Amino acid sequence: MRNLFRFATGVLALASMALAVTGAPARAQDTMSSHYGGLRDHCVGTRIESHQIKNKRGKVVGRTELWYSRVKGGQNCVMTYNRAGKPFTRTYIWRLKRKGGLADAAAGDSGFYTYYAGGSFVNNTNHRCVTWGGTVGNASWFSNPDGVHCG
Repeated sequence: MRNLFRFATGVLALASMALAVTGAPARAQDTMSSHYGGLRDHCVGTRIESHQIKNKRGKVVGRTELWYSRVKGGQNCVMTYNRAGKPFTRTYIWRLKRKGGLADAAAGDSGFYTYYAGGSFVNNTNHRCVTWGGTVGNASWFSNPDGVHCG
């Protein structure tokens, strides 16, 4: 009985180590994060807009970029880069039904990222408007909520 107990304990210990080693992969830069919609570690295509993110004192703490690619009916993607070190970083994009209308698709990424959040992307954006932007800490920049790049 004692040998069976030792064997079972050993198997459980090995299984625990295997789970610890092969657990779900995490992005190296985050400690706590949430994602929704399309997400990958970079945007593809052409950068079509970039804006600095400044804090209340006017110091640049990051930048957010909008990218466009022709793939999948037009794909817009957003990256937000953190230049301040360790504050919370977010990036968001919404695809609108029409200019000034409601969103019918969205993607976002947020967490305690040291370098960047995103690329968050939505597909089928040809002939549709998007609203996009990002935050670093308490500072943010967002495009017109009625939508931009509606071509």
